[in-house]
Amino acid sequence: MADGTAIEWCDATINAISGCLPASPGCTNCFASTAGQRRRPNHPVNGLTRPAKADDPASHHVWTGAIRLNEEWLVKPLRWSRPRRIFWNAHGDPFFERVPYEWVDRELAIAALTPHHVHMLLTKRTARMRRYFAMPGTPERILEAAKALPAPFGRLPDRWQWPLPNVWLGVSVEDQPRADERREDVRHTPAAVKFVSYEPALGPVDWSGWEFVDQIIGGGESGLNARPAHPAWFQATNAFCASNGIAYFHKQWGEWAPVSHMSDETIDACYWPAPEGDPEATRRCKVDQCVLHRDGQRFDGEAMFRRPAFEQGAGAMTMFRIGKRRAGRLLDGVEHSAFPEPRHGL
Repeated sequence: MADGTAIEWCDATINAISGCLPASPGCTNCFASTAGQRRRPNHPVNGLTRPAKADDPASHHVWTGAIRLNEEWLVKPLRWSRPRRIFWNAHGDPFFERVPYEWVDRELAIAALTPHHVHMLLTKRTARMRRYFAMPGTPERILEAAKALPAPFGRLPDRWQWPLPNVWLGVSVEDQPRADERREDVRHTPAAVKFVSYEPALGPVDWSGWEFVDQIIGGGESGLNARPAHPAWFQATNAFCASNGIAYFHKQWGEWAPVSHMSDETIDACYWPAPEGDPEATRRCKVDQCVLHRDGQRFDGEAMFRRPAFEQGAGAMTMFRIGKRRAGRLLDGVEHSAFPEPRHGL
């Protein structure tokens, strides 16, 4: 839980749920499952993960499937008077199969009691999300859950608007199969604002049929085993958003940057100096690099220098692993940070 966060599209995080299991390829390098391993021994996810390789305790950690419901963090937004854009459950998924619906009721009750905040819930499990909101009596259950919580401003609101106007429901989409699989669940789930997290982008997406969403957040992958994202994927996403009145937020390139979006100085810093006395010699690259096609096909090592890597019409792009900070978040020289209009009150 953090009041203040490095996540560019929110102001605070509430980790009311810790623990999960992989749902799709975007989960492969989950930052949350390795958070305790990377940071400190008392991290909230500790005890919920295990080494991926049983015989190597130092291997990256993966979820066990156990979860922890963090009561003490659930109520934090009740104490915050300044409006915030809050991302719920960065270390879990509110619609993970092992999370009781009663807990989701309580999270949304907190949202109902704090109409001055925007509450953002993100899931890969859209089918369960759709079932939850379609269940008879869901608004009434949330009201009952709210009555059991301390109202921060003296009393419960005397009327309720449904869906809650300050709750934004989001779906993670990393490639075309996941976009196709999750789209209709999101379409048929009631929400004041619907958004897509296209991060980590692992392949191109044709967004046709997604015109109903209010925002798409695009981003490449960060972390130890990060995979590169082709700039054409984000350019096409931004163009789709512009054509359909959808807010586009470009969060990051991640660990890998496309050469088309790097300055001459940054490119030069990726190479060792030419040998003295032979300034025309081929310079050796000192960072990881690859060639990425528009369709997601990747060429590494010797394959980078063979004909298929730069096949005409494939959109071949040289990618350099220069780190998230140096790669930045500009798309075609522009910072894209658009949000839909927030809605407050009940």
